[in-house]
Amino acid sequence: MRGVQAWGLALPQLWLGAGLGATDAALAPALLARRPRRLPQLAALLQAAASAAYALGPVVGGVLSWAVGFETALRTLGVANLLYAGLLYRALVAHPLSAQWGAGTPTDDDSDVDGAELTPLR
Repeated sequence: MRGVQAWGLALPQLWLGAGLGATDAALAPALLARRPRRLPQLAALLQAAASAAYALGPVVGGVLSWAVGFETALRTLGVANLLYAGLLYRALVAHPLSAQWGAGTPTDDDSDVDGAELTPLR
């Protein structure tokens, strides 16, 4: 069993951390660029969500692995992550963030604010 060895856990954790870091680095500016006037509120919401995830994630993961076993917990969370990725893809197609995905110009009342320096997607 690979989970017994430290490398069997360290390497997937490395890839997971790299993926989450890249996602945060790409997603935060894209979301914040959508509404420049609400930048402080959105940035605070993103930071609070990340802090809650880092605080509650280990607790929930520990309880889950204690209740159903470590291997079952990892497999369940892996399937949940794949399902969530599909859900996010559907949301991206339905509500695109950039012209690459079919987004038009902003139609809300924030469109008069120049947010070009915040938008890496244009």
